[in-house]
Amino acid sequence: MFGASVGTGRHSNVRRVRLSVRAAVTLPVLILFGWCASFLVPRAGAEIVDRIIAIVGDEIILSSEVDEEVFLAQLQNRLDPADESAVREFREQVLESLIEAKVLYEKARVEGIRATREEIDQRVDDMLANVRSQFPSEQAFLEQLEQENASIDDLRKAYRIRVEQQLIVGKLVERSIMSQVVVDEREIRAYWDTHHDEIPAIPAGLVLRRILIRFGGGEVVDSASVERATIVRRRLESGEDFATLAKVFSEGPAAARGGELGGFHPDDLAPDLATAVAELEVGAISRVVLTDRGAHILRLDGREDDGRVRLSQIVFLRDEEAVRAAARARAEAVSARLRAGESFAEIARTESDDSVTRDQGGFIGQVPVESLGPEYRPVLESMEVGDISEILEDQEGFTIFLLEGREGERLPTYEDVRDRLGVLLEQQKGEERYREYLEKAREEIFVENRMTAEG
Repeated sequence: MFGASVGTGRHSNVRRVRLSVRAAVTLPVLILFGWCASFLVPRAGAEIVDRIIAIVGDEIILSSEVDEEVFLAQLQNRLDPADESAVREFREQVLESLIEAKVLYEKARVEGIRATREEIDQRVDDMLANVRSQFPSEQAFLEQLEQENASIDDLRKAYRIRVEQQLIVGKLVERSIMSQVVVDEREIRAYWDTHHDEIPAIPAGLVLRRILIRFGGGEVVDSASVERATIVRRRLESGEDFATLAKVFSEGPAAARGGELGGFHPDDLAPDLATAVAELEVGAISRVVLTDRGAHILRLDGREDDGRVRLSQIVFLRDEEAVRAAARARAEAVSARLRAGESFAEIARTESDDSVTRDQGGFIGQVPVESLGPEYRPVLESMEVGDISEILEDQEGFTIFLLEGREGERLPTYEDVRDRLGVLLEQQKGEERYREYLEKAREEIFVENRMTAEG
């Protein structure tokens, strides 16, 4: 358990490397939305009568809030619905967590802690961007939303409620709990002296740099989609109806609705689309706009007081084979430059589509051999230090690696784990302080757990 918590300093990049080197599996949107899946949870309409199962101060907790977490856990295969004992225990744990959050929220409100609109908006934007990143394309994201009978507006509203509470509670925890937690060098050294035999060895690893060429990561123009969009744009100019042309020609999920997309915050749009929309008057139709999805024609249907815009769209999707061929051509051009002797780090800074490692010249650091995916491991293990790999393909795109070094398994030193030990001790002290604070807060705020009372 200790090893799983601490690891080593050289391992601090491992999780990031696994996510960037190995393509993540795309999860259903319901799972990705996590606790904001409440509006997507199947319900039986009027047949279900919600009930209050806990009261915390002026706040209530509904049975449906617990049901949603249970449903989500079952979707993620973390909970077997046939195991009644496990489901009952999980429900109790969920309710207790919700009560704790409400207690802290009530305490924060009493102390006058608030979250600004800018803070909330930024957090919501970040969460939406994170959800989008789990999908291979914007089209796939929008199609999944449509399947769930949801919209970006729905997500924003759902996120805002919880985000505001999270920010407020987070400020309370930082001000009243974590600010009181201090770990000094003496404590870290003492912990090392007592527990260093429990820390696992640093596994054998490869020191790597990478250049990633994503599918659609460069400026790829699909002439066929542009030509189709240009023809339809001319027909719009001649006075033909936008909705009719959208239903006939658009290749996006909103075609059946005459291209109607609904409301968006400009930050939710791809940069090129946002720029095109900013130029439009209400009712006007955009030029043909190119993105990594294809060729778009937008109509501005309205502007809201909160800055959102209502849009309709006709889109001609890019040929995926053309996208793949363009990415392959970019990768081959990069490979040729590397073989000609150009600096791997300098090319990575200008050509790599990996935003995590690009500014570091593609430097990943040491990657444990066992964490390498099957598409990489045989190739990388056979390379000599200084070698540049062949072009490797996975779900993300094409990757070229530079093997900068090899390190065998060894025992960690104090310097390897010092920072991680400090974090671990801060977490332990913070947990103790948190429990003490929560216990006192529960003495001040009325809490009624009706689930426990019902047995």
